[in-house]
Amino acid sequence: MAEVPVVPNPSLADPDGSWSATVEALPAKPHRPSRRRRRRITMWASLVAGVLTAATIAVFALAPPVSQVEVNSPLLGQTAPAIAGATITGKPFSLAGLRGHFVVVDFFSSWCVACHEEQPQLERFVAEHSHPGGARLVGVIFEDSILDIRGFLGGELGRYPVVSDPGGRIALDYGWIILPRSTSSLRTG
Repeated sequence: MAEVPVVPNPSLADPDGSWSATVEALPAKPHRPSRRRRRRITMWASLVAGVLTAATIAVFALAPPVSQVEVNSPLLGQTAPAIAGATITGKPFSLAGLRGHFVVVDFFSSWCVACHEEQPQLERFVAEHSHPGGARLVGVIFEDSILDIRGFLGGELGRYPVVSDPGGRIALDYGWIILPRSTSSLRTG
């Protein structure tokens, strides 16, 4: 192995010009926590993650299901407001005639996109509950023409009563001003 000559660096000379042997410290290794400290950090991080996970699960477990959340309405527990008049097929209708039935009152329009999406579900509801004593659906036209509603309902026209609400009085009585809206009522009359 060949020797490498050492060449003195003039900037390292003593102030009097002489050379002295100096030992430079090697750069320090990066500080690495001890094995015990790393275990402690890992334990605390795991504990915090576990507590946060348990808290999240508790929040979701203790929250009431969405199906049990009630709408804040002054109509809850009250008798449903009256709906009476001729249906769009010309038959007389009164909500009082459905006393004792569970009734869904649906406010809808032909121009309402969400109402178009909801309509197949309402048709299934009518078909599934058409037996004696079953629930009933009543449609209320909201800011639309009878002609447009006839086109909207198509083959479903006449399967359930649909009444017009030209002045919006029925909708106001039920507290609805936007669509789509459905009201479930246990007490009719």
